[in-house]
Amino acid sequence: MNADIIDLIKSFEGIIGAVLGSVLTLITTHLLKKAGGLTSNINIDNVNITEDKDGFFKNVESLKEADHAKVELVVDFYNSSEIYKSISDIKVDFYDGKKLIYSIPLSDSDTRKTGKIFTAFDEFEYLNVAPNELVKKKLFFEFNQNNIEILKITTHFSIRYSIHKNSAKRKREIKKKFFIDF
Repeated sequence: MNADIIDLIKSFEGIIGAVLGSVLTLITTHLLKKAGGLTSNINIDNVNITEDKDGFFKNVESLKEADHAKVELVVDFYNSSEIYKSISDIKVDFYDGKKLIYSIPLSDSDTRKTGKIFTAFDEFEYLNVAPNELVKKKLFFEFNQNNIEILKITTHFSIRYSIHKNSAKRKREIKKKFFIDF
């Protein structure tokens, strides 16, 4: 009986080998497409600290004297995988030591809208990064007279964003930390 089974397997040896080879190739290709990931490089591009003097903004040397502050960031996102990656929920968290004291979304410099007496920007909501693509975004956050005291007591801030994987439920959160020295 064992000899009959061995003879049967030997007669289909070529077919079994071809099927197993195809299945292993499909699995390997699938795993290689998902290999890689999304990396980011976040740099502070410009810090503008000003004081309101009779309706005109004047640059000041220290954050203690300021009543307005704008921090501009340049963020490079690189997708090294073979599938699209989505980035969302990008926020800036402000800390006093280890205690979270404030969190705000970043604004997107590319969405500038100008009227006769105002300039407005949209919040950065999401970004889809194509496979093997580098995307550069200019983002910023700012403080005014109403909330500048939060920045004055902040020891460091961190940028946090989510990378979505195949569905809105599965996401990975990334944090980058910066110390305030301006």
